[in-house]
Amino acid sequence: MKSRKFLVTTCLIAGLVAAVLAGNAGNVGAFDLKGLNPADALKPQGTEAVKPNDAKPNDAKPDASSPKTSKEEKSYTNNTRRFTFTIPAGWEISSGTPDSDNMVFRKTGTTQHFAFQYTQLASDFPAEASVKASLKTAMEDIKHGKNIAAKRRDDVKKVKGKDVLYARGWELIDAGKNGPQRIIWQCYDRENFYFNFMASAESNEFDEAKPTLQKIIDSIKFLE
Repeated sequence: MKSRKFLVTTCLIAGLVAAVLAGNAGNVGAFDLKGLNPADALKPQGTEAVKPNDAKPNDAKPDASSPKTSKEEKSYTNNTRRFTFTIPAGWEISSGTPDSDNMVFRKTGTTQHFAFQYTQLASDFPAEASVKASLKTAMEDIKHGKNIAAKRRDDVKKVKGKDVLYARGWELIDAGKNGPQRIIWQCYDRENFYFNFMASAESNEFDEAKPTLQKIIDSIKFLE
């Protein structure tokens, strides 16, 4: 009887966390991931972490010839949580470092950004239940015009002939109704760290930027 109650409670908590995460999926800066856990799922979250959209279209924009701007495509590795991603030429680092728990890039002279942020959850946090609930919400939001696409996205690799799950998650493209349009991959790794990867651009720039933003999101891979 106790185990049944625990299962029900666990699923309920997963649903609540999923609702919070999915509701904020369009804006990494909408909540502070640090210290997030099931018990705090319904508590208001801060805004102190990644703020990739602080730069407005009319802000002063650095010239593409700036020394900070990469002249060629470059791959970065976060050695702390063991994942890698690739940033195109013409982008620069706005904040953070590859090994930090949050980092922001921007394409100079544009409103395009890429950001990641992660935090550790409890070891018994029901990640699979959260992914399923969050994906369901993201797909329902397509009907309401909040998202234009949503799908399950896991990072699975062959290890000694067997499939090994390195990260489980969901990916969505929002409609940009309340600001920049975003492609977002949210996932959990094998040690229950929660990740939010986001590539964005203002709506009037998004369609043209989408192939580049999607390529960045697709480049994210977890390592052994």
